[in-house]
Amino acid sequence: MGNASLFACLLWSLLVSPAGAQDIPTTTCKEYVVEGETLACYCIGSCSGGEKATLTWPHHSNTSRLEKHNISRQQHGQNFTCRKVCGNETTEVNYTLQVA
Repeated sequence: MGNASLFACLLWSLLVSPAGAQDIPTTTCKEYVVEGETLACYCIGSCSGGEKATLTWPHHSNTSRLEKHNISRQQHGQNFTCRKVCGNETTEVNYTLQVA
């Protein structure tokens, strides 16, 4: 996700989300990954009230870090879900891999 996209997502979260609602997580994933390179990015989010968020990439990583080596053109369009859990509240955002 580019800086402009990340800023727009954060701005939307601040302006549109109702007070007290859990914020949607964001990612540090690049908009494009060059074929043969590594996709490496993080799922980012926090909980209100100082509670620690659990950040994962279901079916890919049990941590906040997503890493896929030697990306191929066949992976273009593959979707990854960044999941944030705060207590019993779960929010997600999807990232679609675009191979350049």
